[in-house]
Amino acid sequence: MFLMVSANIKVCGQEPYKRNKLIKELKYNIKDADYKKCIENVKKAFEQYPEQTQNDAEFYYYRTVANHNMALAEAKKVYLQDKPDTVKYFNFVYDTVKDGLRCDSLGYKPNAKGKIENKFHKELMQIFSVNQIKLPAASKFFFQKGNYTRAYEFADLYVSMSDSIDEEVSTVATVAVLSAYQNREFQKAVKHDDAALFDSIRHEQLLEVVCNCYAELKDTLNLEKRLEEGVGKYPTNKFYYASLASLYNSQHKYNKALDVVNEVLKADCCNRDLWFIKGTEEMHLSDRDNALSSFLKAVELKEDDAESYYNIGNIYLHKAHILYEKQKNEKGKELRSLKNDMNNALHAAKDAFEAARKYAEKDTMLWLAGLKEVYYKLNMGKELMTLEKKYN
Repeated sequence: MFLMVSANIKVCGQEPYKRNKLIKELKYNIKDADYKKCIENVKKAFEQYPEQTQNDAEFYYYRTVANHNMALAEAKKVYLQDKPDTVKYFNFVYDTVKDGLRCDSLGYKPNAKGKIENKFHKELMQIFSVNQIKLPAASKFFFQKGNYTRAYEFADLYVSMSDSIDEEVSTVATVAVLSAYQNREFQKAVKHDDAALFDSIRHEQLLEVVCNCYAELKDTLNLEKRLEEGVGKYPTNKFYYASLASLYNSQHKYNKALDVVNEVLKADCCNRDLWFIKGTEEMHLSDRDNALSSFLKAVELKEDDAESYYNIGNIYLHKAHILYEKQKNEKGKELRSLKNDMNNALHAAKDAFEAARKYAEKDTMLWLAGLKEVYYKLNMGKELMTLEKKYN
């Protein structure tokens, strides 16, 4: 109750809003070159009479002029090497442009008679011409200082004001993307991704950052689009093809994932990783024959590829299981043929699991269970006992 009464007393004790009086004081502040006082008075007016002032273009106009003159004074210090404050200078520039844009926007609102007459526009354009060109340098300055929040604000302001994309805009947009990414503000990071990726010498790395942002945002539509762009431009970059295949796998679009790998293989046919992923996609599609060929190609390219040997072993083991089931309804010559084929499959599985063990002995998940099974089915009791004694 006491707090409510106190608040009422404050409101009742406040002077009635008199626009002419407030504007007149701001004019005097500018005339007297008391720019700091002008900024303080605008802030005070916004706090005391928010409903009447915060959508009034003229208050923003005087604060714009004040900040502009403060920036000019600080720029003079820089020129004269008179103890300049770079941070303070850039902050004045930022506030000048920010308030100027707000003033210009409000200046186009129709008056009481429905007429639009923006009396501030011409002067604001002159002010912008002086200050807008300083924004790129400011964004880079704060980025180098590790102040990514401020770097983003300057970069975002500059890119948002630009009507077209050129090398400078693209560079500043890159600062915006990287600054927001450093702050883990992923939605902000992708705001200017098109501008940043326009003719950028860092395009390949920057596109990877953009993809990571869309992944964090769980925006699969834009993530897929950007990953496809990466695969098209940089087919040998594993990040793009592996990430796109993984995205399709998460959506159970295994055929699309396989299409990606097959396309990339045209540009990089001797890449073990591609053959491994190809085999994995073919396994998802239950195409074990082609998967076997892919994994065999992978070990051909990388002799110590324990993971591929693991998959090869499992494919042969699966084949042995099928051949075993077929034996139930066969006799004579057909039965002997099936047993021989099964025995060959088990030996092939054994060789693969033993190779996996050779190259990754500590990773027993890749070979122990499979090796136990084939030793058992091939009646290799001595080897099985040795294995169980050591690993049980």
